[in-house]
Amino acid sequence: MPDTRTDDDRLMDHQYDGIQEYDNPLPGWWKAIFVISIIWSVGYGIYYHLGGPGVDHFGEYDAEMAAFYDEQAKRGGPLKVTAAMVTGVAKDAAAMGQAKALYMDKCAQCHGKLGEGGIGPNLTDEYWIHGGSALAIYKTVDEGVPEKGMLAWGKELKAKQVVNLAAYVTKLVGTNPPNGKKAEGEKD
Repeated sequence: MPDTRTDDDRLMDHQYDGIQEYDNPLPGWWKAIFVISIIWSVGYGIYYHLGGPGVDHFGEYDAEMAAFYDEQAKRGGPLKVTAAMVTGVAKDAAAMGQAKALYMDKCAQCHGKLGEGGIGPNLTDEYWIHGGSALAIYKTVDEGVPEKGMLAWGKELKAKQVVNLAAYVTKLVGTNPPNGKKAEGEKD
């Protein structure tokens, strides 16, 4: 419904610095949205935060974690990695092909394309800072060495990928690439 008042009817009684203000009411649809949003927020607060049947974000997180742990229990828990598993994967050509691509993507920047070392240590000699057994290599790849700048790849990659990567590193030992970094750590 259009406003039928004259300009003099719409002038408000007060003025500031010689300026008078018109009384321009908000449109009805605007007021309705405002009222509906207030009613909605009260209902939302009751439903989710004041004991209503809705689940808040803390409850959703708890439910998702419980479902995750249930699923893990069905599968037998987290992957139990053994030295035999790592050395067994090293014999699988397809797994090593995938591991080589992963090595080039994630590891070659620090350890060199052939494992010769760079920022990181040489992976082709018999000297190891954190142990050179298959299980020790897996642990180093999985948990990383944060104080030296190596990422914990177990947090970013799937468990199978970490095992494949550790197996690939075990295959680099003894390859003696050119320009290998001098030995670090202890002979294993």
